[in-house]
Amino acid sequence: MDKNLRDAKLNEIHFRSTFIVDIVAFILMPNHYHFLLKQLKQNGIISFMSNSINSITRFYNVKNERKGPVFLPQFRFKRILSIEQLVYTSKYIHTNAYTANIINTKEEIIKYPYSSMSCYIAQNILQINLKPVLSYFNHNTNKYIDFIQKNTQNNTEREINSHINQWS
Repeated sequence: MDKNLRDAKLNEIHFRSTFIVDIVAFILMPNHYHFLLKQLKQNGIISFMSNSINSITRFYNVKNERKGPVFLPQFRFKRILSIEQLVYTSKYIHTNAYTANIINTKEEIIKYPYSSMSCYIAQNILQINLKPVLSYFNHNTNKYIDFIQKNTQNNTEREINSHINQWS
């Protein structure tokens, strides 16, 4: 193995050893966010979320010359217990902008810029951990994209659900 390649791999291994979570999927929405995280170290998710929320709050408060919390309440989480639940959760996250009518077509799901979906279909520059989800699809990205688009509500279902949500 080339010395430069070996050194780069060793640096990557050392760098990754400091991670407390792997991000499997995410989406940032105008008024909330979703993360699908894999905990790598004890209390990793709690630490990651706390650090993230504190950093965003500090940035927002300095930029807007204000004080106080930005996010209420504290984050909520659910433990993923099966591969099916993991795949469903990734689909829920990646289709959230469509379901919320922020984007209009299923095809736009893969182009939504504030989501990890682009990492599943193109170069993974954000170092999202794709393996847990893509392993369900035999690491075939096209099968995952097909799954996302075929299992997303159509516009009629979205319209019905928006009325049902208003009744609740």
